Amino acid sequence: MIESIEPLLWKYRVNIGFYGHNHVVQRHSAVLNKTVIQASTMVLDDDFNEVFWHVNPQATVHMVTGTGGAAFTKNYVTPFPEWNEMVMYEYGYARVEAVNASFLSWEWVNSETGVIRDRMMLTQEEPTKPWVLP
Repeated sequence: MIESIEPLLWKYRVNIGFYGHNHVVQRHSAVLNKTVIQASTMVLDDDFNEVFWHVNPQATVHMVTGTGGAAFTKNYVTPFPEWNEMVMYEYGYARVEAVNASFLSWEWVNSETGVIRDRMMLTQEEPTKPWVLP
């Protein structure tokens, strides 16, 4: 994927990629060629819940959402790669909302309890402007 797909994600400025099957939920930084281009920033919302923000990431943020078999495969590596911001082995689902052309929200909900276990927001203020690596 790094050699074949990642250059296309960067060229066409794909802000977020969703992947499954690994029986885990993972939230990654914005990454290009195994390099963190932008880590998320944690802020508190009005109810003091943690929200992880990406503002104008210059690479794709990757999300693994394959939690259907969460109890079956605990195959993470330690230490975690630097781009891996969160890992959970719980049953649940993601709620994703594209609010408009420049704002996307993600929530991951534990299906047994209904509790939101992860929140991430992504904004791209100038969606037509080419990405520039730092």
